[in-house]
Formats: sequence, C-alpha cells, structure tokens
Amino acid sequence: MMQKRGLLLVVFLLLMSLMVYAENNSLPVSDTALSQLAPPSLPSDDIGDTVKVYLIMRDDTPNREVIKGVHVMVEIENLKSKTRQTNLYYVDDAGSIELNIPKNPQLVTLKIDLLNTTGSDFFITSTIDPVKQQQYTLYVLPVGTVRGTISNRKGNVIPYANVKFQCTGQYGDLQQAKTDEYGSFFAGWLPIGECRVMAFSDNAVGSQIVQVTKGSAQQVDIVLDKTVAGGGTLMILTLVGLLMLAVFFIFIVQRKKMKQQKAKLEEVASFEKKEEHKIKKLEQELQQEKIKQRTYDILETLKDREREIVEYLLKNGFESTQAKLKHSLGIPKTSLSRIFSNLERKKVVNIESIGKMKKIRLTPWFLGEK
Repeated sequence: MMQKRGLLLVVFLLLMSLMVYAENNSLPVSDTALSQLAPPSLPSDDIGDTVKVYLIMRDDTPNREVIKGVHVMVEIENLKSKTRQTNLYYVDDAGSIELNIPKNPQLVTLKIDLLNTTGSDFFITSTIDPVKQQQYTLYVLPVGTVRGTISNRKGNVIPYANVKFQCTGQYGDLQQAKTDEYGSFFAGWLPIGECRVMAFSDNAVGSQIVQVTKGSAQQVDIVLDKTVAGGGTLMILTLVGLLMLAVFFIFIVQRKKMKQQKAKLEEVASFEKKEEHKIKKLEQELQQEKIKQRTYDILETLKDREREIVEYLLKNGFESTQAKLKHSLGIPKTSLSRIFSNLERKKVVNIESIGKMKKIRLTPWFLGEK
C-alpha cells in the first residue's frame, strides 16, 4: 500500500515538473501568428475586382410578368474603361441572370429573340452600379425587325446605300445601317409603332413608312426615286461646265485630229463590245451545258421554296451561303434550315459548315455530272 502511494507521488511530481518546464520554455506567440491560426472567413460574393449582380426581367405589360425560360444576349459596356463584352445567357425558371461585373458603373443592354416569332421581341438598355446595388429589375420593351432591299428607278439593287430609321419610340437600336453587296439591309431591334425608313445613295433618296409590331419581321423595299441637289453638286456641275468649254475649244483648234481619234476610239469600243457580247454568250452556253436534263426533271418535283433556293443557286455559280440566301430570298432562318435538310436528303445540295458560316452547294449528281 505504501509502495503504491509512493509511486503515485513520484508520478505527480514528474507531471508538475514537466508543466513548469513547458511554461517557462514556451515560445511567445505574436498577433500575426494568432491571426494565421484563426478560422477562415466565409466566402464572399466578390471575385477579385468583380461583383456578383442579379438581373430580373419583366415585360412592359400591366401584369409585369417575369420573363423566364429564354436565351438573352447581354452586352456590357464598362463606362470607365470603355471596353465591351457580349455573352449569351439562359434565364432559368427563377427568372434571373447572374453576372460577374467590375466594381464601377456599367451600361447593360439585353436583347431577347424568341424562337416562336419571326423577328426580335424585347430590348432594354440600362446603367447599373454594382457597388450601390446588387439586384436590379429591368422592364424590357417590345421590339420588332425590319429588313428589305434598296433599288433605283430601273429596278437595280444598290449596294452600300445608307439606311436611317425615324421611329415614334425612342428606344431599341436606331443606328444607321448600310445595304450589303446585294442591296439588302437588316434592322433587328426597332421600337414598335410607326417608323420611317429612309435610304440614300449619292444624290438619290427614298423613304417608306412601316408599322413595326412585336416579334414580327417586316419587309420594306425602297426605290430611290428622288434627287437632292446641294452645294457640292453645284460645284461639280460648274467644274464639268468649265471642262466642257475647254474640251470644245480644243475640238475647234484640232478638229481634224479629234475626228480621227474619235473614229479610232469608236472602232475599238465597238470591237470590245462585240468581244464582250461573245464572251457573255459563250459563258451562258457553257452554263446551260452544265445543267443537264436530270436537273430540270428534279426541279419539277421540288416544292415552291425548295425550287426557289435551287434556282438561285443555279444562277449564282451553283453555291452560296446561308446568310446570302436568307437576305436575298427573305426566307426565315428556321424555315431555311428545314428546307436545307430536305434538299440534302434528296441529294440536291451539300451543306458544309465553316466555323459559323454554312456553305450550300448543288451536288454533282443533281447537276448531272455523275
């Protein structure tokens, strides 16, 4: 019994000695070390120099319904750095979009194009400050689409003509447009209501009024049937008059020589015109030879829009792009994709995807080459 008590006393004394040693020989702990040992803080919504912002979209109707289950094109312009970025987002059933944007005011533009309509549907531009507020409700406004062609009095299309829009609604994308090489233009985000579409090229102008409705795609064909005379035109006419007087004076002085030169020029021009006519005729004959009887037989079996696309390809070197066909023929994108699939299944066309571009070619089988 005495031995056990003695052993316990020895153990107790050893423990006390170790505690005193540890206390006297422990290293001091600085505030920095204590902070490093502290538990980690909770994660923040901030990512570097960006802030998480939530956008909720409602339509501009009396019910103010939340827009959800759609894709939205979001364009963000940094008002400080003047940089822009564009991304496509999907609005879930909660009806919100989550963005990570820099900590300074941003100009945000939302564009919505529903799949069940032929034109664009909603548009809104708003300035947001993510430091002051992280949730915004934006009321999108209804828009529509206008496309068409610009031509002169003779019916010839005019490429690279300027097209302007004056609308009763002062929202949407009202920037000036230009026609492409086929004389076609496209304005995708015009406000609903009355819009005057004005086109001009050189000193020729024309305009037409169109009623834009939500989600629709209106076709507007404008003829430049009026002229505008300005100070620049008057100066040009004056210079032309002076030049004509100079030419007339030279003609009087060297009449005989001018007649000989004129005769030679007329002879050369006549020869070039005849050669050009021969070349065009030869090209037409070669083009016709390439189109075999099989081609005409298959054309008779196609539907109207299928035949319209095939005839366009026959007149334009047997190939084109989806974008050119859409603008030239005015067929909606969804219908165009379906028609392409039908023609490909019938071995009439081949479809080649080059990046975002789709190239449509008539098949050798259809052209009778195989």
